[in-house]
Order: sequence, then structure tokens, then C-alpha cells
Amino acid sequence: MTHRRRCRFLPISSVERCGRCWRRLSPEALTPPEHLLALMSPRPPEYGATSESFSSDTGKAFDALKPAVEAALLSMGEILRPQRMARLIEYHARDPQLPGLDEVLSAVLSATWKDRERTGLQGAVQRAIDCVVLESLFGIAADPVTCPQVRAACWLGISDLRLWIQAQTSPPTPEWRAHFSLAIWDIYRIERDPSSFKARPRVTPRGEPMGDFD
Repeated sequence: MTHRRRCRFLPISSVERCGRCWRRLSPEALTPPEHLLALMSPRPPEYGATSESFSSDTGKAFDALKPAVEAALLSMGEILRPQRMARLIEYHARDPQLPGLDEVLSAVLSATWKDRERTGLQGAVQRAIDCVVLESLFGIAADPVTCPQVRAACWLGISDLRLWIQAQTSPPTPEWRAHFSLAIWDIYRIERDPSSFKARPRVTPRGEPMGDFD
């Protein structure tokens, strides 16, 4: 005869439950230090990229934003896993003390888009992380296979973000004004035609074991 134990989830807030994830999305955590960037000289022409190389928007020069983008993608891939989001909705419906999906999405946006604007390289990294967050939401909201309630929560988060951006009357720098303008344009475009969303192809460097063994 088998016995089953009844599992009960602890009533922990989403901020407590996902606090480590929020810290992983901070520009302070993901901005490469300048002394390391100074070591990243362009690869010689005769040495092409390998499976351990980051993709680059800067040609042969090392793209300082790509490590942050890849790290943010890993975090958002876990936070916005469709099955996990569906469980948040179900468990919150069964026990309101548990974090709901709307609370988690609100915390993600508060830790990224709605956080104070940084300057310099940290500002560039912060904007790159913002783009990853928005594109991740687009990917879930525009996917017809995803649970409708999950898609609805993501669309609401996107719409609320658009309203928040439109209320920002004085972004601190031209870079931030351009960042907000592009986000509004993208949101309007995807809202009108969700099928127009195409995730940018990304190549994440492989992990261990590293090194070429030819």
C-alpha cells in the first residue's frame, strides 16, 4: 500500500521567491567591468568565431552588451516558462496568499523598465535588459499555443508598460528617449498584428566543457 503526502506551498511573496532573479537582471550585476573589457581585443581576421564566442552587433570588436543579453535571456526563460506561469495562476486561484502571475510580472517590470535610469555603460546594459524583458513578454503573449490566461496576463503587462512609458515626460538622456520611443512603437505594432513578432536569432555560447580539443 502506498501513501501520498499532501504538499502545501508556503505563502511567500513573489519578491521574496524571485529576489535572486531580480538581482540577476540588474545592470550592476550584468555590466562587465572596464578592466576586463580592455582585455577583449578584436579577434585576428584569420581566427573566426567559435562555439564559445558571443554573437556581436559590433562586428569584430567584442560586444560588451551581449553577455548581459544572454544572461538576461537565461533568467527570463526561467521566469516566463509558460508551464510555470500557468501554475502561478492556478495556485494563486486556489490560495490567494500565494504569488499570482500579475504580481510576478509587475515585479519583473519594476526591477527592469521602471527602475531608475542608469548612465554610461550601465545605462546601455540596462536598456539591453529591458529589450530582452519586452521581447520575452511578446513571445509569450503572441504565441497562440500558450494558455489563454497566461497570454492575457502578459498582454496586460505590456499594455500597462506602454501607459507607464507614455507618462514619462522627461527621460534623462537622448538614449533613454530613443529607448522609450522604440518600445512604444514596437508595442503598438505587436498589438495590431501579434503574428508580426519575430524573435531575434541568438546564439548562446556553450557552457562546460570549454576549449577546443582538435
